[in-house]
Amino acid sequence: MADHESHAWQERRSRRWEVPTSFGLPEARTTMGLVAAPFLAGFSLTAAVVTLSLKPIVSPWHEWASSMFFAAAVLFLLTVHATLWARAYLATAKQIWDWWPEGPPDAGDQAHLRAEQKTHARGFDKWAGRAVITYDNGVFLALLGMTFVVIPADGHKTAARVVALVVGCLACAIELLWRVLARLSRARMNRRKDRMEQGLPVSERAWWELYFRPEPVLPEPEPDEVARGRAVADAQDQKESGPDAH
Repeated sequence: MADHESHAWQERRSRRWEVPTSFGLPEARTTMGLVAAPFLAGFSLTAAVVTLSLKPIVSPWHEWASSMFFAAAVLFLLTVHATLWARAYLATAKQIWDWWPEGPPDAGDQAHLRAEQKTHARGFDKWAGRAVITYDNGVFLALLGMTFVVIPADGHKTAARVVALVVGCLACAIELLWRVLARLSRARMNRRKDRMEQGLPVSERAWWELYFRPEPVLPEPEPDEVARGRAVADAQDQKESGPDAH
């Protein structure tokens, strides 16, 4: 029964909209690129100018720190640029239907709209992925610049400067670890999505288990199982449409 429901979900999913791996992902990407990135770009550019004016006796690595801040500001501006391109492809199913005020389109137009929405979803994923890359690298360079600026000069080591240096190094290490874990988590979510679209069962194991011990690829369902799954999907569609559809 579970296999039949999985195949039914696959059949229904193929006739529906392309959805993100998590429903809040598009909004999170937009907030990252249009709110956080401009703020961090202004901070990094200001820090680059201020750091460049420091004396070597205060911060012997101030020129390198200023370069890191400037590079981070450039990456944050590129994040804004990529997010604007991604936002041009972002549209929910409700927004797409709003372009049909005269009424719902026929079956042929609906199939065309679903194909067009999937094309837009792939465009959003492409540009949002580029925005994530520039944003993550910008954050790392900003942390690296803050770490460089607190490196004490010889003979001017203080407890506060040493603590700041240790905190900066830990922040850089945590940022790198965070990026690795985030990539593994996204890979797991994409695998779950692919398996659901293929009608395969999805495991609830932890992400590290899925990464080091991938789920086995199950054989394709028999034609009669696909037919039964399609019948279940059609019955569910009729149940959802209700008497108003007739």
